[in-house]
Amino acid sequence: MTLWNIERIWQVGAGDDEVTHLSTEDLARYRCVVLLGAAGAGKTTEVRRLAEHERASGLSVRECRLAEYAEV
Repeated sequence: MTLWNIERIWQVGAGDDEVTHLSTEDLARYRCVVLLGAAGAGKTTEVRRLAEHERASGLSVRECRLAEYAEV
């Protein structure tokens, strides 16, 4: 999983007050991941990295951009 040589560390919250920090590869443990952040932060790139990792593991992956489902 090497689309680029920058190791990202993500701050993760699960709806409570507890916050943990995970690498992009660690995010692959979760069944569903939603990345929120400023434009240009690398969200799309990271989702593609996760999807590539999951597909290489033989799993079925579905990606979607939530903005495409928003009503204007």
